[in-house]
Amino acid sequence: MWTKFFDMSSGGSEKTQWSIIVFEAKKKDAIKYANWKWDIHPDNVTCTCCGTDFSASTHETLEQAVEFHLEWGALEGKPAELSLRNDILVVPASELEETRKLWKKHTITRKGYV
Repeated sequence: MWTKFFDMSSGGSEKTQWSIIVFEAKKKDAIKYANWKWDIHPDNVTCTCCGTDFSASTHETLEQAVEFHLEWGALEGKPAELSLRNDILVVPASELEETRKLWKKHTITRKGYV
């Protein structure tokens, strides 16, 4: 299971240094980890013109999660991770597992127009 956060910035400030963050995790775990690690939440509303900060969607594979965002030609047999744009962060399950004890205890915080 993969969860994708897509920054809904429409030309304004992005919430992180990445436009897209893809987690090898269920949506609820991705939200909790992201809130602990970067103090972000997909349902926060930083700017009322853009709506929620991130669109959050789930996918069966990494390729499904990022196929729209791959560089041109990436689908011609090249591994997805070699062709990702530099503004996409992929958080593998191993990274979440290494810090699970820390972020699982985290209390989710919200900010902005919530």
